[in-house]
This record gives sequence, structure tokens and C-alpha cells, in this order.
Amino acid sequence: MSRTTTPRIDARRLGGGVPDARIALHARAARIATHAADAAQISAEAARVVDPVLTTAARGYRHPQHVRHWLFPRVPVSARGGRRIEFDRTDFRRVNARRAYGANTQRVQFGHEGHKYSLDHYRLLGAQPVEPAQEAMTVAGVDMGMRTADGTQELISLDHEIEAATLATTAASYSGDHTHITGQTDRWTAAGANPTDQVMNAVEVIRQATGMRPNTMVMGGAVFSRISVHPNVLQQIRYLPEGKQIADTEDLARMWRLEHVVVGDSIWVDEDDETHDVWGNHVVLAYTRLGSISRAEPSYGYGYGLTGYPIVEQAYLDRDSNTWLYPVADEYEPQIVGADAGYLMQDVIV
Repeated sequence: MSRTTTPRIDARRLGGGVPDARIALHARAARIATHAADAAQISAEAARVVDPVLTTAARGYRHPQHVRHWLFPRVPVSARGGRRIEFDRTDFRRVNARRAYGANTQRVQFGHEGHKYSLDHYRLLGAQPVEPAQEAMTVAGVDMGMRTADGTQELISLDHEIEAATLATTAASYSGDHTHITGQTDRWTAAGANPTDQVMNAVEVIRQATGMRPNTMVMGGAVFSRISVHPNVLQQIRYLPEGKQIADTEDLARMWRLEHVVVGDSIWVDEDDETHDVWGNHVVLAYTRLGSISRAEPSYGYGYGLTGYPIVEQAYLDRDSNTWLYPVADEYEPQIVGADAGYLMQDVIV
């Protein structure tokens, strides 16, 4: 992916009167420009005409480098605001289930009504000039409309990824004993550091708080590059084939008894053309369930998304610029609903 496709675009949009950003996507690269909104604003979501083919593609879209769903599985909600289900150690408290004949039966409840959630509205206009689209379809048979919608969805997905990563890698999201800032000697860049001991300590903190061992680890791309060649890690993985000098995510998951070790390789580019790792130099360990919130299973986090979203509205022609515009919208908010089921290891590399 070229760097021109990775700048972060703030796709969030306030209701009423705030113009959408228009994204002009071409076959080789993306040019990003903001235009004035159309004079007539349609306020009712129901009044929008949705392109069924492009919307189906948008709902099934998942950027290969975006990993937030491992920590914040997307859960459809029917309203843009409400109260979330939260979990804490009371869900694991011992209850005396013995009952005397004729006595009342104790009632138990899993999860409790917690803080409010309020979905953010994201909307961008993918802009495709008519002439290049005609040439691409005639010469190469390339559907630039689909590519424009995909590219616009990719930028919204990047914004979601940054929001989720920021939440998961902020110490204030956790209680004090569920975070660890590595020192100079125990950073994973130090030859004498023992990453496995640090991971096992974090596993035990989560187990003591929830009664369950974490099943998922998400780390930044730079972290994985270092841990995969760390001498202590390679020494501890006894089953590595002779001559194998680099550990992969399956090796780490097997060694640390996790179901998933996931690498967040995505980056974003700021206004000064400087690149940043979305997941930074951090590691997040969590117990998370990739299922429906209706099952009320204790889990680290959820990504709330409005039912039926994301959507791609019917493209329309801006005659002044002779450009097709593809509106793409989503309603989304990631939230940590079970902080006791997570552990943050900050700055494990320098």
C-alpha cells in the first residue's frame, strides 16, 4: 500500500450541517481533498438510497492489517445510544446454591447495566472523476466504483483502528495492577530481559481477577519484529526446527498458551508526512469472546456498531467537476466493558 493511502482522515461527522470529507481515489494512488457539502442536506437516515451491492461488500470488508476485532468484536446494536453491559469480579463470586425445602431460591445475574454508549457517526465521500473511470473499465475492465467505495471504507476502518488502539493502549483504561511500564533492563530489546516471565505475570493477574486465563494478545508491528528474534524466546521454544531463527505468532501463542497472538502492523501518516504505528510499542493481553453480547459472556471489550452499517449510498454525479461521489457511512464506538479481563504492557521496546 502506498503512503498516500494511509493518512488518517477524521471521518466522524456531527449531525446537521457539517460537510462530509470527499476522498478522490484513482487506480494507482489516492488523493485526498475536502470539498463543500451539497446545499441540500438530507437529515433522515431512512431517506437515503443505499446501493445494495456496494453495501454488502462494505459490511463484509475487513482490512487485513486491522486487528481491533480481536479485542473489540463488533456487536450490532439497534440504537445509537444506550447502556452497555459490564462485567467485573462479581460475575465470578461464589454463590451458595444449596437450598432448604420451602426456602426461596437465590437469584443470580450475569453482567450489569453500566455506562452509556453513544455511537460516533463516520461519513466520507469517495470521489471518482468520470474520465479515468471510463478508461479503466474500457481498457482494463476495472470497476473504479467498487474500488472507490473500498478505498473510502478503508480510510474509515483506519480511523476505527486508531480509536480502538488508543483506548486499549491507554493506562487510564485499566486499574493500576493491570498495567506495567517496562524499565530499561526488562524491555524486550534488552538481551537479558525475559518476556515470558512478564507475560506469565500478566496472565496470572487476569486469572486472579476473573477466574479465566487470557486468550488473546495484540502487539504492535515493531514489537513483533523484536520479540520474534529475542534470544530468550528462541531458547524457550524448544520445538523450533533446526535452523529456524525467527519465531512466528503461532510459536508465541503455543509457548504462552494463548489462542491468538495478533500483530497490528497498520500505520498512519500525520500532516507532516511522519508515519506512526497504530498500536505503538505496546502489548495488550485480554480474555475476549468473539460472540454476541446477548450471551452476556464476560469479555474485555466490544465494538458497538449500528445494525445494518456500514452502508454505501447510491453514487451521484457532481456535474460541476464531472465526478461520481460514493457516500460511505458507519456508526461505531469501541468500549472496554471488562477491564479486569485485560492487561496493558506499555513501551516494551524503545
